[in-house]
This record gives sequence, structure tokens and C-alpha cells, in this order.
Amino acid sequence: MYKITNTIIFLLLLVIAQNTFGITCGDYDNNDQTNVADLVNMVDYIFKGGPPAYYPPAIDCDGDGEINVADLTGWVDWLFRGINNPNACPFMIITEHEDNSSGCLMDSLSDKQSPPKSLSKGTLEVEVIGDDLLVHHQNAFYQCCLMYKVDWYQSDNVLTGFEADTGALCDCYCPFHLTSMIYDLPAGEYSIVLIGIEGDTIGTTVVTIEDSQIVVQYDDGGCQKEKSVRVEFVDYDYSGDTLTMTHWNTYLNCAANIIVDFEVSGDTLRFLERNINYGIPVPCECYFDILAVAIGISPGYYVVELYQQAYYFTVIELIDRQTLDLH
Repeated sequence: MYKITNTIIFLLLLVIAQNTFGITCGDYDNNDQTNVADLVNMVDYIFKGGPPAYYPPAIDCDGDGEINVADLTGWVDWLFRGINNPNACPFMIITEHEDNSSGCLMDSLSDKQSPPKSLSKGTLEVEVIGDDLLVHHQNAFYQCCLMYKVDWYQSDNVLTGFEADTGALCDCYCPFHLTSMIYDLPAGEYSIVLIGIEGDTIGTTVVTIEDSQIVVQYDDGGCQKEKSVRVEFVDYDYSGDTLTMTHWNTYLNCAANIIVDFEVSGDTLRFLERNINYGIPVPCECYFDILAVAIGISPGYYVVELYQQAYYFTVIELIDRQTLDLH
């Protein structure tokens, strides 16, 4: 499931996510270099129980999922003999994701006060939305000029996210609700690990993406303050195995960031529009034309329902219900 819109802003976000932070193969201490110091750290870890690597898959030289003497030997061969192991560093960068910050959720603390210990870490929650994962870092307590981003790496079925702050440093702290949406993952079970900006583990959890033959794409159309036609209505079109739902002229907060979830329950098809902007609402509203496309719908008679959650703290409302002959 993914947004259809490929705006310049979204592409820039992906470029930033790929280039402002990186895990270097063989870099034990995450200083963007692979050198003798990394070998010393490996010796300390393997033989003396020293601290583990910042990202263990980055020092797994033979790709067997373990860090041991064989890996140490492999990195010695690479550093001093130029011998590469094709199985080294069994991880890949996840580029299809979008990161968002709520902005400060309350009055900030000034004069460079440290964040309260009870608030500084926050909690991790992960939602499965079709074949996407919406990762929440709730009650994160960071400096108030935070420019939030997450760099995601995958090793086998483990997805590890490293939070980063690309903003200017301010003399204050405040709580945030931070999210990162990972798009288009294959069906399967995944372990999610989120690492905070200061290197602490925010949380770990396991989620399952079910195998589905239905693919859903969506687009919120963007904020339109001026429209000649302002009547809200819902339209459906069915062609081949594709059901297109268009929700015209829904009136939402200007800062709304809409995703569309979809489920099949017997002969009922449900669309759910959700605003995942967790920040304080801006003082304006505008019109949105929300489009959702469900691919893989078999012909038949269905009850099709559209629900909407205009903001995360509001109730889910039924917008439209129709019985459709999809043939």
C-alpha cells in the first residue's frame, strides 16, 4: 500500500533519508570509517566481553548472522590484504519510507535543561497498514528545533531504524509524536528495532504482514483552499479487477496528511481515511480530493463503506455506505 503522489518534496525526503546518515560496512564504532580501531573493538568484544557493535550486521564479515573470530579474520584480510568476502555485511538500506514529526506538543523547557528521565525515551508502537508499517515513537523528548528523520536498514527479517536530527540546536526541549511510514514490504514476520538519536533503544516489537492479493494505492490530492464546487460526495468506479474510490471535497485541517487503509470482511469492502499528522492543528481548513485504488477485487455484489478519522484524537465516522454491483 502506498501513496500515488510522487511530489518533488517526497522525493527530496527520500534522498535525504539515503544520504544524511549511513552505516559503513566494517565500521564497528559508527565513526564512518573502517580501520584498525574497529579491529581492536572487535577483539575486545569477542575475547573480553566489550561493548557490541553499533549495528552488528555491519561487522558480520561472512554473513552467517554471528560475530566471532571468523569475522575478525575476514576484516584483517580485507584491511591488510584487500580480500573481500562477497557475503559481508548482510543488510540493505530501506529507501521507501517517509518520516514525520508532530512538532512540539507542549511548552518547551528553556535554558538548556536536560529532558526529564521519565520522558526522554518514549515508547515504540507499530501499526500494520496493508503492506506498510507505520512506526510511532510516542512521547519522544528531544530538543525543540528537531528536524526528524530515520534511516532504516534490513538484515533478514529485522528492520532497524536509527533516528537522526538534522536541525539546528535550540536551547529548549519538548515532547514529540514521531512517525515513520515504511512502504511496500513483502508478506512475513518482522522484528522492528528503533534506536533513538542518542543511541538508546526506544523499543523492539514483532509484527506480521499478511499475504494479500489486493494492492491499495492512495493520494490525498493536497490542500485546495479555493474550489468552484464544494459539495462533498463519494464516487466509485470498477474496471477489470480495480475499484477506484474518490472522496471529493472533504474539508479537513490544512496540515492533514491522509493515508487510506482498506479491508475486506466477507462481502463488505471498507476504506478508512486517516490523518496521521500528530502535530497541533494549524488554524485553517481546506478541501481535499482523496483517491484510493484497490487492485485485485473479484467481481460480485458488495457493500462498500468509507470511514474517516479527521484527526488522531477524534472518533472514526462513517462517511458513505453503498451496495455496488461490481461486474
